Amino acid sequence: ASSLGLTASQREALLQQLGVEDQELLDAKQLVQQQEEEIAKLTAESKKTSKKQKGPLLARIKDLEQAPEYLRAKRFVEDPTAERERQRAELLETLEAKVRCCIA
Repeated sequence: ASSLGLTASQREALLQQLGVEDQELLDAKQLVQQQEEEIAKLTAESKKTSKKQKGPLLARIKDLEQAPEYLRAKRFVEDPTAERERQRAELLETLEAKVRCCIA
């Protein structure tokens, strides 16, 4: 819930009705676009290189595609509400684990 007492889905709907994109979504879109441009550039480059040089490029592409911040941003762009809920649940799980550790 936000400071207005809205759920994540209500917040998304309100922002959409107002024609406003939140900064978090804009940032996620920018990160996804930059990462995908880099992946496309390296993929094109790998098609022109020799087999010896292709390995490191393919490894770099794989690293970019599997980068946690990229995957998180991509999920966020696809479904902001679900990703916010997932992040909130992950944070709660982490905090609960810390509390359990301190109590034990």
